[in-house]
Amino acid sequence: MMLGSHPSTVYLGETRRLRKGVEKACYICRDKPHCDLFGDIGADRLESLYEHVYAQLAAGKLALVDNSKKIAWAGQYLHKADRFDLRFVHLLRDPRALVRRWLFESLSLSGRFRQRSKLTLTYPHRTWTAMSSPLWMVHAYRWLRQNEEITRFLGDNNLNHRVVTYRDLALHPQEQLGDLMSWLEMEFSPAQLEYWKIDHHGTQKPDYVQSIGGGYFDLRWQSDLDAQVQTGIMQIPEIKRYLTELELGVESDGLCATGSIASWPTLSVAGAGAD
Repeated sequence: MMLGSHPSTVYLGETRRLRKGVEKACYICRDKPHCDLFGDIGADRLESLYEHVYAQLAAGKLALVDNSKKIAWAGQYLHKADRFDLRFVHLLRDPRALVRRWLFESLSLSGRFRQRSKLTLTYPHRTWTAMSSPLWMVHAYRWLRQNEEITRFLGDNNLNHRVVTYRDLALHPQEQLGDLMSWLEMEFSPAQLEYWKIDHHGTQKPDYVQSIGGGYFDLRWQSDLDAQVQTGIMQIPEIKRYLTELELGVESDGLCATGSIASWPTLSVAGAGAD
């Protein structure tokens, strides 16, 4: 949303939700019969989504910002690279934060089995881990699987992209946005730091927007996750390898562009905790 708050950009939210209709995809037009940005575009016209939206924009708008998080959605538009300059931002949240969130979700027995099965299919050498380990470890591999899929998608398609961590963006927003805007060949605008003051079309989470607007940095995992679980997540060999490949480090409050992975203490986690 910060990128979409620049005077020369337009935030679209998660356009993949247009498959369910405009009333589900536009927060500010949810009670209107017509959306000024998306119009009456529906699931049958999503192929021309970006052309349709761009045609509605005022002069001076140079970029569309789509917050859709599924690579399958992005993949269906790669053929438009000859018409649009496609650029991607991979925003990485700390695995401990996502594990905490997923643990608080009410997964059914079948849902738990599905996550364990996905772990086995993606990492066959971890079949025993998938079937016998506590749920927090299964979710840690879930985080790894999802982010590795994004990394492969970006690399296999040779896409112009940047990797940014949630921590770095939350603690150093002006610096991070400045770097991103330079990469996008635009000048940073101070208005981007107060993006909640701008009416945006597309999907958004109002409670989250209001809290983040006050400088909120979500560190609930530090109090909600047992210390051994926090350390255990970051000691998973595949996660350490992945972060090393991305040249990311680990600080006490999250992932960062610089830092030390090796500084974390070793902990045996087999069998710790329970579903």
